[in-house]
Amino acid sequence: YKWVKVSGPSAVMAGDTTATLSLTELEAGSYTFKVTVTDNEGATASDEVNVKVNAATPGNQVPVANAGRDRTLTLPVNSINLSGQAFDADGRFVAFRWEKVSGPSVTMAGQNSANVRLTDLVEGEYVFRFSATDNGGATGTDEMTLT
Repeated sequence: YKWVKVSGPSAVMAGDTTATLSLTELEAGSYTFKVTVTDNEGATASDEVNVKVNAATPGNQVPVANAGRDRTLTLPVNSINLSGQAFDADGRFVAFRWEKVSGPSVTMAGQNSANVRLTDLVEGEYVFRFSATDNGGATGTDEMTLT
């Protein structure tokens, strides 16, 4: 057996004197490989095989989440609506989530949407995280502080 590359981009060939050719480090493009087989009496036969390698598709990009600017309230105001925003260059959103990372107790309504309502706030500093998950399973997050 003798394998040769007839055409195409670069490739690393292993086992080029065996029945099974191994190819690595392939690049996108079309290749033609030729195998010549010689029997024990010196007779030969050849054949060609075409291989097409497609360019890699980029992986799922992580969405960009924005929880908004840090905010300050002064009691007796003890409620606020927060609106998260997100951008996904290569898909669509399947889930949003708000969660309290730190701070005193609070009542949260609409945690599984882009908009959350916070009530029963007390004096202190809170950190909230907004998450946006796309249809490829990637999640982008951002945090904001509420004082």
